[in-house]
This record gives sequence, structure tokens and C-alpha cells, in this order.
Amino acid sequence: MEIEHLVEECIGSAMADTLMDLANDIDITAVRHGVNRLEIANELYHIVFGSVNEELVARKIVSVPQNLPEEGRYFKCIELY
Repeated sequence: MEIEHLVEECIGSAMADTLMDLANDIDITAVRHGVNRLEIANELYHIVFGSVNEELVARKIVSVPQNLPEEGRYFKCIELY
């Protein structure tokens, strides 16, 4: 929970702003090429929290996650509301 609060404190508002921009008319290549905004948001989530997980592993705060073919290799440990 402490990690969740730290991440939310550090990037929560920036993530919220970015997702709100996606809901509006942000001019990025994916939008111009017709990619669904929910798909863009999903990919953004995976990039950000994949990076958080990589950093947690690199600092030995958590162990390397088990690689499950159907679920990917990242922990499902952080949620932002």
C-alpha cells in the first residue's frame, strides 16, 4: 500500500491529466491514425506500471514476477482511483 501511495503521489495527477487529454482532442499520432482512445489509455497504463514494476525488481523491493503466458509478467499490485 505504501508503494501505491508513493506512485500515486508522484505521478497520479500527471496520469490523470494525460488520460483527460486522451478524452479530448489531443494531437498524437495514434489518435490521428484512428486508434481507439481506450486502447491508447490501456497501453499507457502498461508502459507506466511496467516501468514501476521493473524499478521495484531492480531495487530488490519485490522479486522477479512469475511469467504466466496468459497473464504477462507484471504484478497486479497498484491501482489508481
